[in-house]
Amino acid sequence: MKKKNIAVTALAIALAVVLVLGGGTFAYLLGNTEEEVNEFSTNQNGVEITETENDYEIIPGTSQDKDPTITATYTLDSYVFVEVTDATDGLVTWYIESGWTLLETTENEDGSVTYIYYQLLTTADGVYEAELHVLADDKVYYSTSLTNEDLAGVDGVSLTFQGYIIQAEPFADAANAWLLLSGEGVAVNNETGIVYTDLADVFTDYSDGAVVQLLQDNTSATLNIDLSNGDLTIDMNGYTLYKINASSEEGATLTLINSDGENGGMKSQANVSGNANLVIDGISFSGAVSNNGTGTVEINSGTFKAVTNTSSGTLIINGGTFGGAVSNRSTGTTIINDGIFNTTTQNSSSGIMNINGGTFAKYVQNGGTGTINISGGTFNGTARSIYQTGTGTINISGGSFAGYVQTNGNGATINISGGTFNGELGKSSGTVVITGGSFRYQPTTDYIASGYVVEGPTDGYYSVVASAD
Repeated sequence: MKKKNIAVTALAIALAVVLVLGGGTFAYLLGNTEEEVNEFSTNQNGVEITETENDYEIIPGTSQDKDPTITATYTLDSYVFVEVTDATDGLVTWYIESGWTLLETTENEDGSVTYIYYQLLTTADGVYEAELHVLADDKVYYSTSLTNEDLAGVDGVSLTFQGYIIQAEPFADAANAWLLLSGEGVAVNNETGIVYTDLADVFTDYSDGAVVQLLQDNTSATLNIDLSNGDLTIDMNGYTLYKINASSEEGATLTLINSDGENGGMKSQANVSGNANLVIDGISFSGAVSNNGTGTVEINSGTFKAVTNTSSGTLIINGGTFGGAVSNRSTGTTIINDGIFNTTTQNSSSGIMNINGGTFAKYVQNGGTGTINISGGTFNGTARSIYQTGTGTINISGGSFAGYVQTNGNGATINISGGTFNGELGKSSGTVVITGGSFRYQPTTDYIASGYVVEGPTDGYYSVVASAD
């Protein structure tokens, strides 16, 4: 939570906030003042009053002018709060100005009492600035019954005022808005306006399509999210979660976004199981992302370590930067449309991997009985760009390949119908069949399919084309 400190002039506590909203999530527009502390000196006999900006002297049976004022500037309906901490030990009497509603009272360990009052300011009447007096009649009072014994040895007598302002939407009421301002809230449901103090409550209390925005880091607890209530979006809002396990039998979707755009992310990992779906947009992961079920994991942007498709589900990658391996480990399908991949990309079982784009620093490996289809992308692995070690099939129709394209799998096949190859082709076992493409090195005749011939080189590349015969 970010609080904006506003300058305090004399006894006026000023709050000024420019409110701008856009899209479906809220960057909470709030502000708070510096504390306005008013010191009171205790006296046992009649003593001259010293009138200063904040200092007062207690003389039984008298009153003094005291006019803390909040000036609020706003462009949307807003809640204004004043926090009054009374450390006068009953020596000073004050009354709240009309218009303020008491929200809560807290007895502090030092014997002081803190009161939270609020007002709702609306823009319906076109008024966008309000001066709100805190104390009734702008006065404090000292009882006629005070004696020398009451005042003897008393020190640190004070009244402290602090003001806050926050937009009224999306909060359900002032109490929920105050939970955010006070730092007690851990998340807010932007659909209902309820602020939660326990994340576990968030995931049992939402309705289909809800957007929940984090208000604090949670870097130690694993969140087990049952999506039985329907689709849910978690806006990291610049904060960090530790670990998420999401499940659904009905095919509900958990979406992770970050409206902050820079900070926040996952300290550990995110796992989905059952028929749950997961969409990730702009999240930084320090751990793995795993699809352990039959649903779909879709990654649009962010930074990641290992990403695995471990079962029969689908993994779709549209962007992002990946420091660990991207693996298709079972019967599922992995589709890569774009992204930056800084280590190996693997299809290690009987599943399907379709690569339509992206930049790959290391090789792509087919280590099982499955199929890899490559129609585009830049493959910069210089030792190897494509590596076939299982008994499956690699079909290449496009892309640019810097390094070796090789099959070592007994019974495996690499079919090449297009693409640009700057490294050599090779096999120790298996089959390579070429029906198209451009090659820096002349392909071996054994690799050329029946009915096709090698032409060139032209501009340094050989081409494989259909025979004219």
